[in-house]
Amino acid sequence: MKRTIRITALLLVSLLLILSLTACGKSNAKSAEGTCENGLVWKYDSDTKTLSISGSGEMKDFTSSSEAPWAAVATSAKTVTISNGVTKVGAYAFYSFSVLENVTIPDSVTSLGKCSFAFNTALKNISLPASLISIGESAFEGCSALTAAFVPAGVQTMGARAFAFCSAVTDAAVLAPVSIPEWTFKGCRSLDKLLLNSAIGDDMIAANAFEDCKKTAADASRTESSSADASITVKYLDTEGNELHAPETRDAIPYGGSYSIVSPAIEGYTADKLTVSGYLYGANREETVTYTKNDVPAETTDNDENETEDEVGPSTYVSIAIFAIVLIGIAVAAVFLIRSEKKNAGKNTTTVRKNNTQNKKK
Repeated sequence: MKRTIRITALLLVSLLLILSLTACGKSNAKSAEGTCENGLVWKYDSDTKTLSISGSGEMKDFTSSSEAPWAAVATSAKTVTISNGVTKVGAYAFYSFSVLENVTIPDSVTSLGKCSFAFNTALKNISLPASLISIGESAFEGCSALTAAFVPAGVQTMGARAFAFCSAVTDAAVLAPVSIPEWTFKGCRSLDKLLLNSAIGDDMIAANAFEDCKKTAADASRTESSSADASITVKYLDTEGNELHAPETRDAIPYGGSYSIVSPAIEGYTADKLTVSGYLYGANREETVTYTKNDVPAETTDNDENETEDEVGPSTYVSIAIFAIVLIGIAVAAVFLIRSEKKNAGKNTTTVRKNNTQNKKK
């Protein structure tokens, strides 16, 4: 019997270890924080996967990505937020952040260092502030998911290969009267719309600035606008084209600026888009939200039941299943052990009886 108890205890301990490993299976990169030179501080939140830089002054230039104090989160940070007060993004600061999707750069930033955001292959959109004066060499090189390349009107210097090999870029604009150095847009094979400041002469554009691009400087539209403002208008129609709600318009959205317009709720109808959002690149845009009439009222459900379903996730069911399997295993093992001990006990009793009989005969 003692043997049965020992084995049962061992199985229970194994069960606890299995459940512990299951619970730890969703671990994230650890949260961390620290300081860097010039009075700036940084903090990484593992729950939101956000790296925040705050303080006042310039971020130092790093000689490589591994030198940055937050280098350990380069493969986990999805958002980088730079607070107002930071005036420079250092060289290699966010080089090869492989899952980075969102970047916030405040108006206080005037300079982007060499390779500061290079090879951020998940970055699709970035809005550069009007305060920007300098864009470093290869600042966005290799950002293969980036859809637009924008040089604000205040930029005075731009390094070579700033947007090289941004193969998904469809819209590009250089609103500043600045020289476009060699290989600035090299390999931007999807480039379909190009807008240049009217003051940029042919002598200010390197011969290979648009090498391997779908469009070149010769195909570019010209503008004297410092912002290339545009507007977005959203119409709300039913399936037959009848207007159900007054159109919504947002004006004066600068080049590369974002917009997000929530579709109004209309009783008896369902919208095909709950929100209309995106970016404008110097051209006015019109969107349509189509409403379909509801023939059958939506069924109502019990809130308590919904809340219960929300609370029970896949991991809970997995844990319950593991627990049940182990308990069944314990029960089966215990039954076999008990039977085995009874059988052994029976054999021992028979042996004792035989010995006693033999002794009596003697």
